[in-house]
Amino acid sequence: MKRSIIIIIFVLISLTLLAEDIVMPIIIDYTGDDNVGGRLVYELKEGIKKSESMSLSLIDELGIRISIITINSDRNNPGNKTIYSIAWLWNTPGKPFPYYLTSTVGFCGSQRVSETAQGLVADTYEQSEKMLKLLINMIQELNKNNE
Repeated sequence: MKRSIIIIIFVLISLTLLAEDIVMPIIIDYTGDDNVGGRLVYELKEGIKKSESMSLSLIDELGIRISIITINSDRNNPGNKTIYSIAWLWNTPGKPFPYYLTSTVGFCGSQRVSETAQGLVADTYEQSEKMLKLLINMIQELNKNNE
């Protein structure tokens, strides 16, 4: 417990010092086997890669974990639509479970994959910004209490 607090304090201090240059790691866990869902997740990953404030991470690190599940919503016309469920979580390495931030479900047709993915990238940025603000506020409070 004490070690975790020390690590968090060092991370928070680093975030404060580098507040303008922070790049939030984003880890994506995907479950699904439908074509439209796969395209949606691909576009989501590409949008995060293009972001200056977020990076796609392949390792378990401190940051936002996205869990997304897609299923084909039209068995008669596969490849036309997907239903997705997505959850944004705060990932802390070494902890058994991430902290829940928010979630949503949605529907996406094959003609709206890019637009839907862009919306999910924007939602991810919003969660990233909220977490950074929270961490910076925590640092400021710790600094006030230590003065």
